[in-house]
Amino acid sequence: MQPFIIRVAPAAVTVLIEMALRNPKDFWSGLIYIAFGVTALIIAGDYKIGTALKMGPAYFPVVVSSLLLLVGIISVVRSFVKDGSPVGRLALRGLLI
Repeated sequence: MQPFIIRVAPAAVTVLIEMALRNPKDFWSGLIYIAFGVTALIIAGDYKIGTALKMGPAYFPVVVSSLLLLVGIISVVRSFVKDGSPVGRLALRGLLI
């Protein structure tokens, strides 16, 4: 089990986070779910939510984005617990042809 290092380097600040990442595929897919969930919550923030009996235009997007966030968090947590295969190289040649 090799450590996984995330480097965030805006200007002069470098933050190193070392974790025991066991399943990179679950980690990155979880981050994608979280990104879509947060984006949907931000977009739905301009609308009225309403109640369960009288739903507003933001009710369904908030529920769906909350579920996306939950799935993303579960996937990220799972990536540190369950072993998995590494992410393969991106085949750009296959995408272009």
